[in-house]
Amino acid sequence: MPSSTKIRRPSPSDTAEPAFAITCPVIKSEIEELADNISSWKTYKPFLTERPIDLTVYLDQQQPEEELVRINRVLKKNAPTSLSIEIIDASMTSNESIYIRNPEGKRPGWLGYKSGPNLQFLRNMYTHQLYDVVLQYEADCIPLSNGWAQQLISQTYRTCSCVMGSQYTGPSPMHLYYARHINGNALYFPSHALFPEYLSVVIECIFNCLNIHNEGMVAFDIALDLCLSRESEIMSDHTNDLLFRIRQILPYIAPIPHIANLSGDWETKGVVLLDFEKYFTFHPFTLLLHTKLIKPGSDLHNYVAALRKPTSSLLDKTPSPSSKNSTSSCKSRKLIRSLVDLINTGFMNENEHDNFYRLKKRCSDKILNSLHLNISKVEQKEK
Repeated sequence: MPSSTKIRRPSPSDTAEPAFAITCPVIKSEIEELADNISSWKTYKPFLTERPIDLTVYLDQQQPEEELVRINRVLKKNAPTSLSIEIIDASMTSNESIYIRNPEGKRPGWLGYKSGPNLQFLRNMYTHQLYDVVLQYEADCIPLSNGWAQQLISQTYRTCSCVMGSQYTGPSPMHLYYARHINGNALYFPSHALFPEYLSVVIECIFNCLNIHNEGMVAFDIALDLCLSRESEIMSDHTNDLLFRIRQILPYIAPIPHIANLSGDWETKGVVLLDFEKYFTFHPFTLLLHTKLIKPGSDLHNYVAALRKPTSSLLDKTPSPSSKNSTSSCKSRKLIRSLVDLINTGFMNENEHDNFYRLKKRCSDKILNSLHLNISKVEQKEK
């Protein structure tokens, strides 16, 4: 299907929620990985209630009809029955579908060494411009909770942003210009009044980095921050229209705590290990992880997902009468119960968010550490 095709959005009579779609940009070799990922949605359901889910599998290049039939069969084999899968393509040529990690001695595409993902993203957003909200979900994302898509949609009711996603939260160092960008696995709002301007600025930033600053490795999601850092070195806002446009659009690109970007050099070099139990202490609202380290549906996936959600049954234990600090222990238990209740909601309004940090501050580090150790022990027994 040509890239100019626009996907039909549900009409207002179809659903009271925003017209929502999940789109998975892939190349042909990633289909099996995506199929494994989708099958994990049976365990980690996108919605708590049964409802149809629009999923667009966005291939980089056109495929023969028999190949599309095979891809469709592979994807639907273990997919949830509520999933409506549509396979389309970006109609990219072999010279456009380029993703080069080591550019030495190689020629870039017309949108750089990451020409493929850049062009695929831009055409994908055009294809979905009739939707209110689009979640770009790559094959190396993993869900951690039931109702993860439903909870993400709930965040869209209280925002004026045109992009909502994750900054880098991984364990290895990353340059500031890269670490502060919003990763491409994010919520996009094609119906937002400023979304066309956002895409226009992304395109101009990519060309600016390629042609002026010789940044051949520029990708669509880092283009604004990278261009901003390079342009600021030589020009002021008053003399550079692009700088002004970037600064105008940045307030509408917001980080949220529900999507976590862990993807970095540490995954492939193996020099850093991540303590996920400690990670979720600081990032308790995570619903989606972007990492190549964990295979969707694997034992590690299930283990990490279990670490993310505290076991509230631990808080039902009555304090021992022989305890010297039974009154203090009871107060601590009430505090922690309130804390866990907030965490288990997975999403909060502004007042609840403030209340969470107020409660956490009142709990001593010793109590919090003890809670997480006990949770870990219980989860091991349950397995």
